[in-house]
Amino acid sequence: MPKIGHYFAVASALVILLTLVMTGFSLHSWALRSLIEMVESQNESVAHPLSNSVWSEFGDYLMKAADMSEERLKASPETAGIDELMRLLTRDVSILKIKIYSTDGLTIYSSEMQEIGEVKNTHLEHFDSALRGHSRSSYSSGENFSAFSGEVFDRDVVETYVPMTTLGHDLVGIFEIYSDVTQIKERLDRQILILTAVLALVFTLLYLALVFGILRRAMAPLVLAGERARLINPGTSGLRLARKGMPGEVIPLIDTINSALEKLDRALAAHRRFIGDAAHELLTPLAVLRANIDTLEDKETAKALRTDAETMSAIVTQLLELDELESIEIAQWEPLDVCEVSREVVGQMAPVAYRDGKEISLDCPEKGVILHCCPKAFARALRNLVENAIVHTPKGTKVEVTVDKSGRLIVRDHGPGVPPEDRTNIFQRFWRGQSRQNRPGVGLGLSIVKRFVEMSDGHIEVEDAPGGGALFVLDLHKSKMPS
Repeated sequence: MPKIGHYFAVASALVILLTLVMTGFSLHSWALRSLIEMVESQNESVAHPLSNSVWSEFGDYLMKAADMSEERLKASPETAGIDELMRLLTRDVSILKIKIYSTDGLTIYSSEMQEIGEVKNTHLEHFDSALRGHSRSSYSSGENFSAFSGEVFDRDVVETYVPMTTLGHDLVGIFEIYSDVTQIKERLDRQILILTAVLALVFTLLYLALVFGILRRAMAPLVLAGERARLINPGTSGLRLARKGMPGEVIPLIDTINSALEKLDRALAAHRRFIGDAAHELLTPLAVLRANIDTLEDKETAKALRTDAETMSAIVTQLLELDELESIEIAQWEPLDVCEVSREVVGQMAPVAYRDGKEISLDCPEKGVILHCCPKAFARALRNLVENAIVHTPKGTKVEVTVDKSGRLIVRDHGPGVPPEDRTNIFQRFWRGQSRQNRPGVGLGLSIVKRFVEMSDGHIEVEDAPGGGALFVLDLHKSKMPS
């Protein structure tokens, strides 16, 4: 699923882009309407004196023209007179073309001669509006036609239908006036483009401030909560998510999570107490059991029972170790010299190895390696790895412990190795594969190591050692202290 920040950034960008497009479109529509209204007013102002001039000189002709044929209209000297008058009166204005219709829609006059005699069949709603005494205009782009000044091409034009009345305000025809607005339209387009660019810049700055300023500031408490939540583990009981600075909508979720963590802490504490109490309670009966076993006359039975009792004691001991490891707090982590702790552990385990006819060695850098770690937990994890290696390496071979400069701890044995399919399972509690069924151990040592690695944010791998055996590589470089 996408992150909230990414979702908000994309959504707000789309909203701003849509707003910008709609704003630009609205500005263009408003400017075009304003242009049409302005030119319509100018055309009306021009149409009235034209109407009066034409009517005063050619009134009788206009009244009879509605019944004339196309040929007579085009050949009539009055048509030439009207054309001359129109050209004279529109010489200093931006009018490209004029048409005069009868009330029936017949084109009595047009500055484009071939249109004279045609019957009106376009913009009928505009024509009807003019018949009712109301001017009506429309805008068109890319027009090409014969104008007063000659042929014109690719022009922006506003054409207006204006009622033609006598001095007594009687409707006698319709004027259609074509005004050239190409230059005005170009200026408007440039101004709208500039204004849209300014708005785009403002919206972009607003978007950047919103996403990288306000959003990041609003999300900062959630990011901190996430970082704090990553620190919560069985070893950090009592750690809770902070409510301070959180958005009001998130506080109920924080409270719910903290309540769940409180319940988990109580359940985990009860679980630990149970394991610890049970293990401690078993120590005394086991000690008594071992003492009683030694008094048995049947030595074979005593030996078998002693082995079982020692296994049970090992299980109890490792359960106590696991319980102690789980109870360690992160606050107990401190700088420690891995080489120094490794020497202590190897020194403690050397007699065990020698007793079984095996050797153990340690290789560390001279200057040592400092890690931020819990000394007890590290020592316990290393001891379990060494114990596991001693169990699996044959007599007459060596367990080799190496600490490299990066903080990696490597324990090698010369045993049968670990099959690839078992390399994940061996860290599970009480797991014992086929190759380990007849070997001593209770199956908890490596799970203790794994738990320590998880608490230290480290990594452990099992590899094949050159020449045979297994390599356990414990990588704690993330905990390495700066030199």
